[in-house]
Amino acid sequence: MGLIKYDTIQKPLSSEKRAEMVERFCREKNDLASLVDPSIGDEVVEALKSFGIDVSFDSIECGPVITRVNVRPARGVKASSIMSAETDLAIALRAENLNCVVNSAIGCVSIEIPAQPRKVVLPGNIDVDCSQMHLPLELGVNVSGKGIAIDLASAPHLLIAGQTGSGKSVCLNSIIASLLKNKSEQEYQMMLMDPKNGVELGLYSNLPNVLDNRVRSSTEECVEGLNWLIEEMNDRYSIFSDFGVREISAYNARKNGRMPYIVCIVDEFADLMMDKENSAEFSACIQKLAQKSRAVGIHLILATQRPSAKIIGGDIKTNLPATIAFKVRTPTDSNVVLGQSGAEKLLGKGDMLLDLPGNSNLERIHGVLYSDETLKKMVHFVRNNVYQKKPRRIVANDSAHLKSIVEEAIAIMGNDCDLNFIDTSNVTDMSWMFDFSLFNGDISEWDVNNVTNMAGMFNKSLFNGDISQWNVSNVTNMYAMFQRSQFNGDISQWNVGNVTNMGWMFYKSQFNGDISQWDVSNVTSMWEMFSDSQFDGDISQWDVSNVTNMQGMFNESLFNGDISLWNVSNVTNMGNMFSHSPFNGDISQWDVSNV
Repeated sequence: MGLIKYDTIQKPLSSEKRAEMVERFCREKNDLASLVDPSIGDEVVEALKSFGIDVSFDSIECGPVITRVNVRPARGVKASSIMSAETDLAIALRAENLNCVVNSAIGCVSIEIPAQPRKVVLPGNIDVDCSQMHLPLELGVNVSGKGIAIDLASAPHLLIAGQTGSGKSVCLNSIIASLLKNKSEQEYQMMLMDPKNGVELGLYSNLPNVLDNRVRSSTEECVEGLNWLIEEMNDRYSIFSDFGVREISAYNARKNGRMPYIVCIVDEFADLMMDKENSAEFSACIQKLAQKSRAVGIHLILATQRPSAKIIGGDIKTNLPATIAFKVRTPTDSNVVLGQSGAEKLLGKGDMLLDLPGNSNLERIHGVLYSDETLKKMVHFVRNNVYQKKPRRIVANDSAHLKSIVEEAIAIMGNDCDLNFIDTSNVTDMSWMFDFSLFNGDISEWDVNNVTNMAGMFNKSLFNGDISQWNVSNVTNMYAMFQRSQFNGDISQWNVGNVTNMGWMFYKSQFNGDISQWDVSNVTSMWEMFSDSQFDGDISQWDVSNVTNMQGMFNESLFNGDISLWNVSNVTNMGNMFSHSPFNGDISQWDVSNV
């Protein structure tokens, strides 16, 4: 080992590879349908009527975490009367954590009852078309189990808040996973900030599109990163001005335009806000970016587990209009995050409320869970397919040296690797090179001009690659070259004029290609050449006048072609030549006097 030296190159993850990643790691799903007592709607209506509140049943929505019963207030009945009866209704229905919300979109009040048992939302449950989104964030499913995704580019910034254990970190992971599975790393970059020494986001530090390939943890590093973003923002505005465009989508719509979006994710920004030395500068940077960066494709995601007014001040709320609230402790905390109560009644573990600009109602979403193992596999997959080792050119001195290089390359890069980095021009003997090998990679550019011996080269191998352009004019021995192999490629143009031995060449092989124009005039042995093979091609014009041994040549093969004109006058051995074969041709004129 150690013969091959490598350079690391970076290639974009192809759409095919991204689809493979999604298929391998993001298809797991749960049955999210909840078993609901069909009489629950009537029970809710009857309970409310017993409190003197006249309503009628409208519909039921069954999701993985809650069941929502929508009731329509009778004329003159205020929604507030239903809301105020929430505690009494919970007792009547024996439902812990019952919640009543106004659903103005359908003119109802929704009674939300925790589902039993609760279902976990997995990546395969999110079936959303994100193809038209610039920065798709797949968050989870709504109350009815329908997948929910938002476009961060339209948000344009996102505030995430919730108490410890409510699902905030899981949400950040699902956001990054959503970007990984839906968008090329060339379309966006990420700046990651995690004051907890990279505990939450450290897994992603070596992704190819993470700026500086690191997670910033100290306040100084975070402020430095934000100042860089501000410079980048100003530079982009200058570029837009030069090209007469107003925003990134217009710039990227140009024929030669391609500017990546930048997503800045800050986990637990409360720690940064409370740093006495740098908090003012951090806050100022956040405010400046939040106010101006949308148009140039720079977007912020700020997360905290301390949703207090001291942390989420007016400037933060004003400039980060899109909000995800997880469970918080008090109505006051909910009001800080959402501008209203409600988040204190959430059930935790990914249960969230989404507030988007322009939406009149909050949307309740049950967050998707990517396991730590799945996230590691996704990151590993991206890195392995983006960062690739490119072997440096190496000269094989002789057959043994070539064999060692080939074995090392296959061990490191796999059986489908490209071996064209090997200079084979000095090699004269390639016999048994891929004997019993699983190799099926690329050797199409090998220089075989000086090779004289290819005996058994692909014996019992899986190789079926392109070697049509090989110059084999100096080869004299092709004994058992494709014996028992899977090879069935194009070798019709090979110059085999110097070959003398083709014994066992295609024995038990899959080969059935065109070799009708081969010059076999110097071949002396065709012993078992096509024995037990698939070959049934045209070899009627072959000059076999120098062949002496045709023993078992078509034994148990499929051959049944025309060989009536062959000159076999020098053949001495035709033992079992057509044994167990379907051959039924005319060979009545053959001169077999020397057999």
